[in-house]
Amino acid sequence: MKKWLAALLAVLLMMLPLSGLAESPDELMEKALDAGLTLETQITLIPGNLPFGEAYNEPLSDMLSALSLYRLSAREGRNAFAVQLSGEDAFRVDWEDTPDRFYFSSNWLGGEVISFNDEEAGAALARLAELMGGAMNVTLEELEEALSVLETAQPELSEEDLAEIAEYLQTVLDRVEVSEVTQQPRNCDPAQQMFTLTLTAEDIAQYYEIVFDMLLNNQEFMSMLQAMNASASLNGESMTVEEGMKEFPELIRSKADQIGEIPVTVYLDSNGNPVKITAGMRITSDAGQAVSMDLDISRQTTTDGIGWAANLEMAENDVPLAGMTVSYLADSRTMDVFTLAVVAKQEGADDVEMLSISYLANKEYAANDAKHSATLAFSFRPDVDQEPLALTLQSNTEALFDGTSASLNSVAELYLTGEEAPILTKTRTVANVEAPASLTETEAVTPGTMDDMEFQLFLNQALANLTAGATKALQLLPESVLQILLPVLSMM
Repeated sequence: MKKWLAALLAVLLMMLPLSGLAESPDELMEKALDAGLTLETQITLIPGNLPFGEAYNEPLSDMLSALSLYRLSAREGRNAFAVQLSGEDAFRVDWEDTPDRFYFSSNWLGGEVISFNDEEAGAALARLAELMGGAMNVTLEELEEALSVLETAQPELSEEDLAEIAEYLQTVLDRVEVSEVTQQPRNCDPAQQMFTLTLTAEDIAQYYEIVFDMLLNNQEFMSMLQAMNASASLNGESMTVEEGMKEFPELIRSKADQIGEIPVTVYLDSNGNPVKITAGMRITSDAGQAVSMDLDISRQTTTDGIGWAANLEMAENDVPLAGMTVSYLADSRTMDVFTLAVVAKQEGADDVEMLSISYLANKEYAANDAKHSATLAFSFRPDVDQEPLALTLQSNTEALFDGTSASLNSVAELYLTGEEAPILTKTRTVANVEAPASLTETEAVTPGTMDDMEFQLFLNQALANLTAGATKALQLLPESVLQILLPVLSMM
């Protein structure tokens, strides 16, 4: 199980660009595109010390070695994306957007260029929806009605809603006490003023009343919930979502003594910006267990930038349970720093780190070139008694753009922490190329102008091409992968 969890985490980590939180080498490539260059990107994967056992390592290694991604990018003109296997396009789509028409082609659609404008696209989609609806014994009118519900189901704020929200906020703000800071809080920039406010169960109940009233008054949203057979549960009692929305605020009020008061303090600097926020909550359950949560958020300026830190502590009956800390360095021209840690606290024993994420990037940017190196470390412990699963991703990227040519080279290596050899290496290269021939120069098919018979023939041919494209893609898979897939596909 741990091996497959490692695989999932590896995929997620390798998807991260590991670019800076400000500018990055990728921004130079965006400038190259703005200057009219056409860029070609190639991404390859190199398997290394895979940890999944011999039965899985071989097909996975073969698949990763064969797989690559291709991208052709331009602000104006032809763009493309391809998934390649062993250097051949297993799937490719090209497109070009002009002020009047959109063009695209795909090897899964026979390679012919298809074109439409807004009006033709609407006509083709309506005809396709009608054919699909007929296959599902649903009329076009019924499909349009269902789609209209989805489009209008998002709650919208009316003037009455905004007035109610403003009135609620004003009643809360009226209770805020403002005073000068006489004793500086710790671990933050200098504070000049402090705002204090005590929230109650009634404040929470009123907040939910406002939110739920807006949802209840949105008929389309409620109709969608009913169509989904959504239900709610309060105090172990099942009910409709509508009933739950109406009863939940009263449930909050009924537990006012158990919720108690929630003190909030905000410290401001001389410019009126927050430098520290503290809040505390203590809730007593029906069984008499008292759970407390204390939050502390602070800002501290250093020579490296502006640092933000948040700390959350949880306890039960005054016995510490868990803690979470988050820190982030902002407004730094030379580095990016982010850390997150979640610990389990045990009475009479050391804290146990359950989750840890750390990110450190060094940035070297000049007018025509940029260098970016980063390390992302991830550690997860399923249980306090188990060993953690730890992964580290290291990335180095260099980019150049002198106004007429551009290039980028990036290497990212994923390691199981403690191992010398990487599990997986990803390379990305970008270079400017000559712009390919425009799709507008090719005779195009226009489904939006076809009559019913022509459109049906077009769809039949498209389905045949899709089948042929998928079949060819399967044939490009490595033999070790096909040996696993074919028995499964034969059972479908």
